[in-house]
Amino acid sequence: MESISVGVDIGSAAIKVVVLSGRGQLMHSAYVPHHYRVRETLRILWRQLMAKVCEGALHLAFTGKGAAEFSSALQIPFVDEVQAETEALRRFHPEVDVAVSLGGEDARMMYFERNGEMDLRTNRKCAGGTGTFLAHMAAFFGVDIQALNALAENGIHLYPIASRCGVYAKTDIQALMNQGVGKADLAASIFQAVVNQVLSDLAKGRLIQGKLALLGGPLTFMPALRRRFLQTIGISSADVLPVTHGELYCAWGAALLGREAAPITWQDVKRLLDQDHLQEVAAERLEPLFSDMAADGSFCLLFPDMAAYDSFRCYYQRFRLPRRPMPQPPARLWLGMDAGSTTIKLVLVDEEGQICYEDYRKNEADALETAKTMLLAMYKALPAGISIAASGITGYGEVFLKQAFQIDTGEVETIAHLQGARFFCPEVTDLLDIGGQDMKYIRVRKGSIQKIVLNGSCASGCGLFLETFAESMGLSMDEFVKKAVHAPYCLDLGHHCTVLMNSKVHQVQNENVDTGGLISGLCLSVVKNALYRVMRLDSIEELGSHIVVEGGTFQNDAVLRAFETLVGHPVVRPNGSGIMGAYGMALLTKKRMPEAARSKMLSADEIRKLSVREESSRCPGCGNHCLLQKKTFSNGHCFIVGNRCSYGERLLAKEHFVSRKVPNLYEWEKNQLLQSSKVNPSAEKTMGIPAVLGRWEDMIYWKVFWQTLGYRVILSAFDAASLGKSTVTIPHGIYCYPCRLAHGHLMYFLEQCKPDGIWMPVISGGKEEPDIDEATHAAYGDVLAEQMKEQISAAGIPFYHPQISFCDQQSLLAFMRENLPQVTPHDLRRATTAAEKAQRGYKARLGKKTRDVLEWIEREKKNALVLVGRSYQLDPEINKGIPAVMAGLGIPVLSAEGLYLLQNEGHDTPTFREKALFTAEMVCANPYLHFVQLQSTSCGWDMTTIDAVQERLERAGKRYTMISLDQGVSTGALQIRIRSLMAEIQEKQSRLY
Repeated sequence: MESISVGVDIGSAAIKVVVLSGRGQLMHSAYVPHHYRVRETLRILWRQLMAKVCEGALHLAFTGKGAAEFSSALQIPFVDEVQAETEALRRFHPEVDVAVSLGGEDARMMYFERNGEMDLRTNRKCAGGTGTFLAHMAAFFGVDIQALNALAENGIHLYPIASRCGVYAKTDIQALMNQGVGKADLAASIFQAVVNQVLSDLAKGRLIQGKLALLGGPLTFMPALRRRFLQTIGISSADVLPVTHGELYCAWGAALLGREAAPITWQDVKRLLDQDHLQEVAAERLEPLFSDMAADGSFCLLFPDMAAYDSFRCYYQRFRLPRRPMPQPPARLWLGMDAGSTTIKLVLVDEEGQICYEDYRKNEADALETAKTMLLAMYKALPAGISIAASGITGYGEVFLKQAFQIDTGEVETIAHLQGARFFCPEVTDLLDIGGQDMKYIRVRKGSIQKIVLNGSCASGCGLFLETFAESMGLSMDEFVKKAVHAPYCLDLGHHCTVLMNSKVHQVQNENVDTGGLISGLCLSVVKNALYRVMRLDSIEELGSHIVVEGGTFQNDAVLRAFETLVGHPVVRPNGSGIMGAYGMALLTKKRMPEAARSKMLSADEIRKLSVREESSRCPGCGNHCLLQKKTFSNGHCFIVGNRCSYGERLLAKEHFVSRKVPNLYEWEKNQLLQSSKVNPSAEKTMGIPAVLGRWEDMIYWKVFWQTLGYRVILSAFDAASLGKSTVTIPHGIYCYPCRLAHGHLMYFLEQCKPDGIWMPVISGGKEEPDIDEATHAAYGDVLAEQMKEQISAAGIPFYHPQISFCDQQSLLAFMRENLPQVTPHDLRRATTAAEKAQRGYKARLGKKTRDVLEWIEREKKNALVLVGRSYQLDPEINKGIPAVMAGLGIPVLSAEGLYLLQNEGHDTPTFREKALFTAEMVCANPYLHFVQLQSTSCGWDMTTIDAVQERLERAGKRYTMISLDQGVSTGALQIRIRSLMAEIQEKQSRLY
């Protein structure tokens, strides 16, 4: 009888099996998700195999991320998964040049050299852009993987979504959902984000050329993902190898390589799998969650049985929100809604602030339809003679739903949550709210807000973090919590971001651990994340004595118990912690409109008839050409999605647009720099200037310089397609988004605009003691020339990146002699003179404009925000429209550059440190100015300057605020921070004056 060989690939998400005959023919295969139950799944799978192919002996080999412990415990040969996959590739496709393999949490790119060697690139610790992320997003949409692929097939518009990390991407997606973006467009954008992540993390500047193999489950089962990948890299279909069963190549390779292993019988393998051969878990085991820590750090059992847990639950039942049945008519009620990241909450309160009606639902990735259903259910529950006096809304979906249903008022969610907590516990000292994707911490001392902290872009440690793990384990949230509460011990998993926590879970998933112990460890990690990563505590003693916890995540008893154990005493959890935002909003609405008779909110009939019509267009306002979507409701009102400044909203909303009429110098500066160049009718040639990095500092100079020499100047524009294609040219180690963006701008010139030349000089000598970022950005023209030399050569467009100094015209003259000999020394002097005059004129206008705005602020007694950042953060693609958001909220916006020019009229460009320190002094001297630093994530952090600025501001009683900007488009969390900051400032001023 011929010898059978079997390869088993235990991956991070699924188990794959390949059974080969003695002649190497495929007899049987399987691909089964294991939901973290690896041993149980493998046992079931082996029994099924035995029922089909149970004859004689076999040669068995394991491979994959989760197979090492099995191989060691069962004494079965283990094959490295890269070696296994390569074996299968070389067997079936020896002509392969590049292979891309996507798994559950792993991604690989393999370049096969002509000398037989291989250049391997792996994703290491980051699981953004892998199958698990796509599975989580499918679950988030309430569909399976195949349905997600079908949605992506129908997507039309692509929205930029952060591809650096899957967690950041989820934040962008949720914000777009809350703005009403369709699922098909979101699915297509998710696939593009995955492609961008893979290319940027693995290609690292190396091109994909020759014969390409696409392997792994995601690239096999999702045709839309394959197409988006191929479109992005621009490879022809003829160069894509016809891989069959690409999801099985690791298992196939293991079966091929395992032929030399000692034979073993099917029954022997079954017997080994049925035994407990695995090692004890490496993670530290703590006492169960329902235990307390003694003073010496040891644990003593506090709740040894169910009666003890019942006592715990009984204790927290005392914290009840005031509720009552629906009043008898006639009566007035006030509505509060909280449109959160994953759920919508609705509350009606009476004259005394008692809850008469409440509703809590998941938004199912469609905030509008969910809110519509909830409001109709509310109207149906209202007896005749009872009216909604006024309505209010808070949360991520506030602006969209407020416009859709014509809700009377809105408020930032931090203030709404604090209002609810104060009504319930007037002496509150600390408020922590953990929602689906958001965490908020408010510190209150002596009745005044002292500090507001939000989790920014990262959703690690929020409710969705736990829901994702519950789904991956195949458990409902009730089952998930029950296992944690009754676990015999708690694993200490530390506190990590979601991706690293996945790795930690995988480290123990194959070991002999109780599922409840693992889950309780995850709940504990959520609390540690809140305390030490979000609240940024140095010690528990920083907390006050009256802690209120809110949000749906704290309805989980395991999370609550972990929190009170770590803080050392019981806390206050209202029995409606998940609706506290809506309750607080209802109280605020009643406070603002106590005498209102009837809300202007849509009636039940109007809500039933409510529909939305969508139209899309590209904004012509600047080179970013934002994709705008106008959502016009059947009641005539509209909502604009995609605008990063007020221009697009004015353009599409027309009569619906209401300007706050406050100065926005960031937008003024941007418009001055990007305004159309004066066209020379006789100009025959064009010069392209990339609107990136340091060019924002000298843009006017070079525009006028080349115009004077007779060129028509073209500025580059942001283009998502160009950025995607340029991803493969970004070198390893460049994570700074403004630098990565420069590759896309150059690609835009090379493939779309095609000027006669491109100007990206390497400037030196302009600043004294530039920081690392300034030095890197100044020299980035050299990086582009090297990394994109093949694309530049193919386009046939000269890319000029000379090293020149504004202090020494000889370097510029030498460049002209060599490259543009028709430019005479006289022409050069005339051009530089005109450019210097234009630059001085711009600075003079900016200084005057800043002085006028300061006088207006003093006259109107308006609080204003001064934005301190790099010059390239004038770009709306980088600043994410934050200046426009501020102005839209009625907050005047100034720039550090403008303030610096008031007392420094020299021509030298200041360093970031000089600007920041000078601005801090100006802010400290003016009660209406407040300091906000814009910091691009993954760019250099000048901690010395930050510390000096923070110390100076705190001495003057001013707040230092930093806003981190990533490549994502979500401004939801940033808007919350801005509005919370202004609320904090106004509350403080109301107590001082």
